[in-house]
Amino acid sequence: MIKDLGLSHISFVRVQNLLSGSGTADNTDDMTEGEYFVEAPQFRQSLSTIDIGNWNVEEQIKTDEGTLRTYCGYVRFIELDIEATIYLRAFLLIRHLTVSLSQPSLARTSRTAMTV
Repeated sequence: MIKDLGLSHISFVRVQNLLSGSGTADNTDDMTEGEYFVEAPQFRQSLSTIDIGNWNVEEQIKTDEGTLRTYCGYVRFIELDIEATIYLRAFLLIRHLTVSLSQPSLARTSRTAMTV
């Protein structure tokens, strides 16, 4: 992303470096999209096990504008993701039903034509 956007004044730290406690960019090699998809679930799982004490999500959303904006972004992303999934599943279901109804209809038509 840095190369694609021509950004030279920033650098990213990989999540595994943050979780290991080093907080440095030990591995500055570009991460491929495939590597990201393989590693991301493990990082999310590791992050979810970190105890943040009695941090109150609802209170933060009510009182902190940055938290509210981040929350709204998450909600919108998840809505779009769910919507896309629903449309895809609906399309696949319609396709399956169409095929499963069309093939027997064609067979009936062929039997009728052979009989007549």
